[in-house]
Amino acid sequence: MLQALIDVFSKDSDFKSITAGVHAGMREQLISGLSGSSRQILMAALHQDQQRPLLVVTHNMFSAQKIADDLQEALSSDQVLLYPANELVAAESAVSSPETLAQRIDVLVRCARGFRGIVVAPFSGVRRLLPAPEVMSDARIVLHDGGTLVLDSFLNQMIEMGYERVERVESRGEMSVRGGIIDFYPMTTTMAYRVELFDEDIDSIRTFDPADQRSIDKVREVTITPCKEIIADSERLSRTADTVVRLLETQLERMSDRQAKLRLRDEIHREVEMLRERIYFPEIYKY
Repeated sequence: MLQALIDVFSKDSDFKSITAGVHAGMREQLISGLSGSSRQILMAALHQDQQRPLLVVTHNMFSAQKIADDLQEALSSDQVLLYPANELVAAESAVSSPETLAQRIDVLVRCARGFRGIVVAPFSGVRRLLPAPEVMSDARIVLHDGGTLVLDSFLNQMIEMGYERVERVESRGEMSVRGGIIDFYPMTTTMAYRVELFDEDIDSIRTFDPADQRSIDKVREVTITPCKEIIADSERLSRTADTVVRLLETQLERMSDRQAKLRLRDEIHREVEMLRERIYFPEIYKY
């Protein structure tokens, strides 16, 4: 039924005028006279006609969710991604649920690797400061059963991708090392993974349940994706810390309020130390 409606839109003379404008390189086109789900049918028809990625920007998250749901019915769930974001960007960095963060990371990783469908995002999502696509594309580790793993470099990569080292893996974004056993729980998977090493050789890769720590299924391969949206290697974080210190000294010279200067120095120095130690903190988006 929905495909029939898409076909009707595709044959309409006004629709053909829109697509002709896109092909001609027009920077803007105003489309009016559509209401309700007819706008999503137009978007689906445009995507099928153009065969290129589309970004749909809405005024809030509620509208973005509704449009994404309609588009998934008109096309398919694997052709439509929703990038969730709240209106208060700064506050959201500290309060985002693991599920929301996992959904955002999944969208960023898939887009960086060449997703060709439709991405729906509220305006607040478009305003977010994010790594370059090549950074997200390169931020992954692929492990194969029977392959090799150099522990020190592996752990450094995991820390750069935002994983927190703990004694026992129970939540997404955590990893642990016990002898020749490495556990980790990616943000975008439903199960955690356990890798058993024999020296530098990968002896086995299994999924496990973090609740009871019992292994479940053996797998041949696992791709580890970031667990943070803002990722950077140690060199970049160190350069950032140095730049912040220089900017801080310039700002302090302009200030006359002694108490305000002390508060600012203490706060920024605390964050600079976390940058140097590669510790992720809610306010890192500022940098």
